[in-house]
Amino acid sequence: MVHILLTILKIIGILLLVIIGLILLIILCALFVPIRYEAHISYKDENPYAKIRISYLLRMFSLKGEYKNKKILKSFKICGIDIIKLIQKRKKKKNTQKKATTSELKDGDDIFTEVPKQKRHKRHKNKKHRKKNVTSTEQSETGNYLPVYETEENSLTKLSKTEDVSDTELINEKKDSLDNTENHADSEHGVEEEQIAAEEESFFEKIFAKIKFKISSIYGKIKGILKKIFSLFGKTKGLFKKLRSVFGKIQKIKEKISRIKEFIDDENNRELFSFLWMEIKKILRYVSPRKIRGYLNYGFEDPSYTGKSLGLIYLILKGNTGKFKINPDFENKHLETEVHMKGRVRLYYFLIIALQVYKNKNFKVFLERRRTHGK
Repeated sequence: MVHILLTILKIIGILLLVIIGLILLIILCALFVPIRYEAHISYKDENPYAKIRISYLLRMFSLKGEYKNKKILKSFKICGIDIIKLIQKRKKKKNTQKKATTSELKDGDDIFTEVPKQKRHKRHKNKKHRKKNVTSTEQSETGNYLPVYETEENSLTKLSKTEDVSDTELINEKKDSLDNTENHADSEHGVEEEQIAAEEESFFEKIFAKIKFKISSIYGKIKGILKKIFSLFGKTKGLFKKLRSVFGKIQKIKEKISRIKEFIDDENNRELFSFLWMEIKKILRYVSPRKIRGYLNYGFEDPSYTGKSLGLIYLILKGNTGKFKINPDFENKHLETEVHMKGRVRLYYFLIIALQVYKNKNFKVFLERRRTHGK
């Protein structure tokens, strides 16, 4: 039993050592294995072109970017497999699948909608057929399959009937006309009385309406004047608030400027700035390419800018231009270049600089002030 426990503990210890060793190996690779970069840049006849490649661990990891004809091409490869293309292919497949499903659903909807339409058409036909059958049965019951021709006797009887009807209608019309004349006379007398009363009422209503209109117009004018007065008060309040906010912002800006002046005038901060500038120069020199060839013809409108940029270029290249030719123009403004460069960077160097900055006394004082006073 003890032997089994010891073997299990041995296996667990071996696994832990393997995991720790892998972690250390990854950390050491990240710190000491160089990250290599290559760049090809050209600018001729206002046509820019750029190609950059960053590789790591013998190009097991490689990032490539290219700018050509106002287009950007990207690729990120791990062991020769382009991950960006794989992601794009998966997106395309998903989009095609979605389109296929939507098209199938639309086709299904069309089928389901066509079926009831056909049923409705059949029902409509059946109704028409039933109506025809009903009319045919009615005709069969009445027996009017053939047209009936009128005889002289039938025509005479019809004329007599029409004459009797016309006489009765004339008598009824006369009676109605007499009744209407009597009613019309009575109604005319009543209408005259109503018109007189309505005229009297309309006269008083007009007077009251005029009075109401004048009162309402006066009230509206007073209301408008009061609204204008209140709006003026509101505008003045808004102006005072805006002025207060502006003055407050100006005071805040003054306070910030005074803090910046105090920060710059402090001796510890000046020493810190000089130290940081030296470290930045070291980083630029370390990051600068080891191999460079090509040429650069350039110039700015202000000759001071050309001089400053020339100094910065020599700082980055460590003063050794080698096969790279620089032709500054202090009179004209133009740009034409073609550059091929190669370099490498190790991360341990940045870690050393970060530790040096953290150990600096002035930097520690700066951090303490930020923590205590927030300045």
